[in-house]
Order: sequence, then structure tokens, then C-alpha cells
Amino acid sequence: MVNPAHWPVIPRRVRAGGRALHIGWCIDQDPNKLLLRSYSVGCWDLLVIPPETAPGTAAGLLRDAAEPGNRLTASDLLAKVGRLPSAAVGRAA
Repeated sequence: MVNPAHWPVIPRRVRAGGRALHIGWCIDQDPNKLLLRSYSVGCWDLLVIPPETAPGTAAGLLRDAAEPGNRLTASDLLAKVGRLPSAAVGRAA
């Protein structure tokens, strides 16, 4: 699941590893994270790090996101290091 704020095109399905992944969206979700749900392995929140982020900064963001007890949202983590993406680029319907 994604928030359409930073995803101008959201496909309904994506093929990966011989399986079809269903893609959903929700405007209430932090726009800087992906939510993965699996019937067999549970639910995972993934931080989306902008591709132009320096490797050292990206590594620090991943380390902070994985810190036990971390309560910061994906957007909070990115804002903390000045890597928050620009405003919404599109909406899915």
C-alpha cells in the first residue's frame, strides 16, 4: 500500500517472483513509507528513501528506522536529516 502523494501512477498489480502483488493506496498513510501485507509473513512498514540521498545519510536513516523502540514516522526520520521529498506530485483515483 502507498500514499498517492508521491506516486503519480499506482498500478493495480505488479509481478514479482512469479506472483502477482496487489497494490493499494490510502491517503491517511505516511507518504514516505510502503506498507507490505502478507498472509504468510505478516505486515511490514518500509521507509522510502529518496534515490539522490547520500549513501551515508541513507545508511543512518535505515539504522534509525530499525532502532528498537523507534516511534518516529517515516516522514519524521526524513525531515530530521533534511531529506523530506517535495509536495505531492499526483493522485490516483
